[in-house]
Amino acid sequence: MIPEVLDHWHQKGFPLELMIAPHPRAKRLKLQFDQRRQNFKLTTPVRIKPAKILDFLKDCEVWIKRQLAQRIERPAIPQDITLFGQTLQLTFANRTTTHIWADEKTLYIYGPEEHHLESLKKWLKQQAKSYFHHNVTLFAEQLNVTFQKISIRDSTTRWGSCSSSGNLSFSWRLILAPLEVSQYVCAHEVAHLKELNHSHRFWQLVNTLHPNHKQCRLWLRKNTPSLFAF
Repeated sequence: MIPEVLDHWHQKGFPLELMIAPHPRAKRLKLQFDQRRQNFKLTTPVRIKPAKILDFLKDCEVWIKRQLAQRIERPAIPQDITLFGQTLQLTFANRTTTHIWADEKTLYIYGPEEHHLESLKKWLKQQAKSYFHHNVTLFAEQLNVTFQKISIRDSTTRWGSCSSSGNLSFSWRLILAPLEVSQYVCAHEVAHLKELNHSHRFWQLVNTLHPNHKQCRLWLRKNTPSLFAF
């Protein structure tokens, strides 16, 4: 099954890899584009005819081409970065020890050259942890709710999550979005501490915390590729 499907994929000339993942609980075909890994993942039932998969991929061709057109080629090292809504120029220097700091216009990344990008991402995750903890605390006080812990991830499927035990997680990449967008996601997850669903009451809570949530959701739908630029 897999060779036949991959042959079809390569014959179409799609430049990114297709990962095929048969799953025992899958009842239908599902195609996803992974922004971070820059590949496509096709989840299939364990027993399925290749012809059915090929028909499915043909039906998805317009969507596949749209994802390819919207994706952003990742530079090895970006020249600038938008952080909390402010654009900063990046300055790198080869040093034996790592040191990262920022002023009003520039973010300085000093350290071993081969680790510059890795060091930058680690620093950004630290900034995200502090930022989300601060905002979650403020929103939680408004709703008179409590949370357990906050985790920072690099998820490709969701910007944030809230568990039934009160644990919250956020994608660090949200700090690359406009400030009100990352604040909206904070408000969204904090509202789940009170309403672990997407009911009308839940959206009323979100609206109380962040009235501009509809515009922020639209921004995320339109600009997701830009948040995975590196």
